[in-house]
Amino acid sequence: MDEYVNQTDLVILKTLERLGKTTISELYYEVVIIKRISYQAVRSHIRKLEKYGHVRREGRGRDAVIEITEKGRRLLDKTLQLLVMTH
Repeated sequence: MDEYVNQTDLVILKTLERLGKTTISELYYEVVIIKRISYQAVRSHIRKLEKYGHVRREGRGRDAVIEITEKGRRLLDKTLQLLVMTH
């Protein structure tokens, strides 16, 4: 992998894959149910994923729109394949 990703990053990517283009608020709602982390923590993970080109965000704040990029999909697929192979 090009950079370190953790379980929360993968949850965010998988959620975006399922939801498609969505608002940060909707993503936060979905992730907090699964991970029980704060809005600030989700924002931190999103910033990291955006920095590495795995997600694309338009706008600012909770109404910003976010989506997974092709690079993010490849990372998610690769990581899930590795998990399957190790079990």
